[in-house]
Parts: sequence; C-alpha cells; structure tokens
Amino acid sequence: MWLSWLEHRVWDAGVVGSSPTTPTMKNKIVRLDEKFIRLWRKSDHPDQPSPKTTVGTAKLNCLNIMIKPIGDWKEIFAPTKNSRYVNDHTIFADKSGQYRLIGTTSSKNYAVHRERFFVEAIADKIDGTYIENKITFKYDPHPGVKISPFVFFSDKDKKFHLFFGPGKISHYISDDGENWTYAGVAVKTIWPLTRDPYIFHYNDKYLMYLTGSNNRIIVFESLDLSKWKYIGAALKLGLGSPVSPNSACESPSVLEHNGSFYLFTTIVPGLVGVKKHYNDTFVFRSSNPYDFGKFNGKNGQNAKLIGQLETHAPEIFIQDDKIFYTTCGWSKMPRPEGVDCDGVCIRELEID
Repeated sequence: MWLSWLEHRVWDAGVVGSSPTTPTMKNKIVRLDEKFIRLWRKSDHPDQPSPKTTVGTAKLNCLNIMIKPIGDWKEIFAPTKNSRYVNDHTIFADKSGQYRLIGTTSSKNYAVHRERFFVEAIADKIDGTYIENKITFKYDPHPGVKISPFVFFSDKDKKFHLFFGPGKISHYISDDGENWTYAGVAVKTIWPLTRDPYIFHYNDKYLMYLTGSNNRIIVFESLDLSKWKYIGAALKLGLGSPVSPNSACESPSVLEHNGSFYLFTTIVPGLVGVKKHYNDTFVFRSSNPYDFGKFNGKNGQNAKLIGQLETHAPEIFIQDDKIFYTTCGWSKMPRPEGVDCDGVCIRELEID
C-alpha cells in the first residue's frame, strides 16, 4: 500500500474513512452459485434488521467455487526493536531450512519518505513465531525508499532471488537466502511508483507481477530472472471500481490451483476511503496467468471475480498441501477481525 504525500496528509487529518455512525460490517464470507457471487457480511450495528445482508452481486462465467478462511488469525511476528510495523513482506525457507520474513517497515509511523530499510525475522516453521533478527538493506543499493520485497528460489540455478521497489525493481542473488549480492536493476519503468514484485514460474518461464500505473497489475516475462520483457496488463480496473493516482490495485500474488490461476490483489482507492477499504483484497480466477481481465466493480466486467478476503497485502503460500495467506499493514490502520498487532498474521485458506 502506497499513499502520496497529499493522500497521507488527508488521512492524517482524519478526513479519510467512514463516519462513526456507519454500520460496522464484519466476518466476510463469500458464497458462490453458478451465475452469481454473493458477498455476505455480518453486521454488529444495532439497527441492522438481519444478522446477514447481501452487499453485492456480480455475474460470473466460471464453475461453482468457494473461497473461505479456515480457523483464526495467528500472529507470527510483531517488531519491537527498530521498527514500528510490517507492511508488504515476503516469507521463504532459506538453505538451512529456517523460515525468513523480510518486510517493509519504518522506525516511526508511516510516511512516504520513511520506509528506507527492511526488518528481518526468523522462525523454524512457516506459521511459527518469528524472532526479530536485524534491520537490513538500509543503505543497499541506496539510502532511499525501499518497499515490498519478494524472494523466489529458482530450481534452475539453485539460488535465491530478491526483488523490491519502488520505481526501479532491484535484484539481489543469494546462495543461502541470508547473504545477498546486488545483481542490478531487473525492471525499470518511467512510472516512479512501480512496486510490489511477485514472481511466478510458468511453462519454463518466470512471470513478474507488479503494481503498475493507471490502476493496473502488469506482468513481465523472463527466462533467467535477470532480463525481463514487458508483456502487458494482467488486470485492469475500470470506472466502476476504486481507482487511485497511485494505482488502487496493488500487492499482487498469484496461485495455481486445480488447473486454474488465482490473482489476489488489495484494491484501495486514493484519498477518500483508504481506511474503509484498507483490507479489501479481491480474488480473480483465469485459465491464463497473463490475463485476468478488466474489473469494473458493480458495473459488470469480464474479470472473473470469485471472492473477497478481509486482509491487507497478503502473501500466498502452499505448505504441506495447505494454502496460507497473511495480513499486515501500517500502524493505526484498520485490521481484519481477529487481528490486533502491527506485524504479520497468518491464516489457512480453502478453495473448493
């Protein structure tokens, strides 16, 4: 999640977000039949006439699919030493088998210029308790802003590849997942806010999904994780969906499951509505990982929306045949129900 200076000042002044009299909607559950998706929310407002209310429907052209969280949120890491929170992050197993979490952070509350290093933590299992290890990449490759790290292990060269933005997507390589060597700029665009890299291996090629300009998730392609070619927009937002000058759809993750591809992206409008929509993550399904269509919100779309999760900037993992997803975010921002920390929480996810 990225706010311009103006958006941050508006939020800081208390203008952004729903009013105190707005009913609080919780416990999002997604139910799907053959033609329509129905988004149900349970309300805790005393004047709500029913314990459930339908808050939206969308026509779909896909099979009967349900996506739902399993169990409760589990806190796995909250920084206490040199940083205040964890936003976009990556989790991976290093060469020794330890799990490492590297996350976007700041020593103070969020401001656009403060996220200049990452926090690293270590655990013995993916959903274990992560112990804060160190602050890293403070001056490497530059002392400027650094956000949204992602680590991918390549079975081809048996090396770990780390990417992060914004603007120029930096690339680092490691033999062990602990010690990193700068490998140059992987992707360079004219838009200074290109960010949130996510790598997906497909048909002997690597796809890099990024938050792109003009409210798009864009995709690049590579054979070696070093040289990248721009392919196009994997997802576009239309006039009926939230938009932002900084691109409303962000933090993409892609999962292949039962022959289909699923794109997870948090969609947060600019200026008005940041707090209200901070944890709105949408899930789209496609038979083609290069193209998830165009999403126009309630105005109809060719994007195949299959569900919505209450989470911010999630990372998606498969471990022991189970799907996990995370949530994170800045200090003083709304949290999903059941989350009460400024770090990272994890939860199991089921797709039927």
